[in-house]
Amino acid sequence: MIVQPLRTTSISHNIVVLSFVAIIYFSLGYLGHKLAVAGTNSSPIWPAAGFALGALLLLGYRASFSVLLGCWGESAIRLQEYAFDHPNISIGMISFTMAFGAALQAVVATLLIRRYIGSLNILEIPMTVIKFMFFGALSCLIGASIGILAQRMAGLTPWSDYLKYWLTWWLGDSGGVFVITPLMLAWLGGYKFTIPYKIPYQSLLILILFLVISYINILTRAQFLYLFFPAVIWATCRFGFKGMTFGVLWTVSTITLETYKGAGYYVGPSLAESLLFVDLFIVVITATMLILTAELQQRAAVQTVWEGTPTGMQYTLKIKKYFWYKRK
Repeated sequence: MIVQPLRTTSISHNIVVLSFVAIIYFSLGYLGHKLAVAGTNSSPIWPAAGFALGALLLLGYRASFSVLLGCWGESAIRLQEYAFDHPNISIGMISFTMAFGAALQAVVATLLIRRYIGSLNILEIPMTVIKFMFFGALSCLIGASIGILAQRMAGLTPWSDYLKYWLTWWLGDSGGVFVITPLMLAWLGGYKFTIPYKIPYQSLLILILFLVISYINILTRAQFLYLFFPAVIWATCRFGFKGMTFGVLWTVSTITLETYKGAGYYVGPSLAESLLFVDLFIVVITATMLILTAELQQRAAVQTVWEGTPTGMQYTLKIKKYFWYKRK
């Protein structure tokens, strides 16, 4: 999948697309803040960070203005809910500082990815996947540092809890980048699945399997979350990155929802600590599946090239004949 920013010369089209990006970021931010630590903007689950990076990779740096506006509006509304009242600092100033950190974070991540990965297949080579995750997590330090510092200036975060809230913010943003950005690149970035021999109707079977596993976990208060792993691996082996990103998103959404309701393996003394455990799980499972899928994709590409050569065709024919006579 070669990711290039979408080019358009229509001003009206640009306005519609960028407005849509701002609205989606606002909505994801509002959803993420429903899981935030009480009295702060620090959330252990923050999908908006991944959406911002995906938007910049797909649309170019112009999308950073949409991220800025969406985050600015959402942060301002959130601060009003806290009855924020500071004699020297306004809500607009604090929310703009947070929004600037979120936009700068996405811009820096995009710069690093384009500088050190370029227009290579970002998700189809294991080494580029590792670079993508490293640059994504590294850039998330920017948003966490600026955001928590702004909260401290506003008196929302005491110095005694500064490190805890900073870590929560950073992990929330990193988890969002690991889950949402690959999802956007796989489904919207012109990605083409190359693993051969897909079984017809298998996508429907995989969807039914995820529904059944989710229903089982709802009935048992999330006691069988591990059943998602073979389903995600099956989706990955058959449908590559599209299947993997779908499976991971479904899995982490189910686990987050059940943990929010107080069920499952990750329930801690408080909701914030419980979701922090979920966030660590999200980072681990997503990183593992990204590297695994990239390795499978690379092997499939090598196999396709090998089978197209005269020598490869001869060996492939011999292997097929061997298994054919063996079955007889």
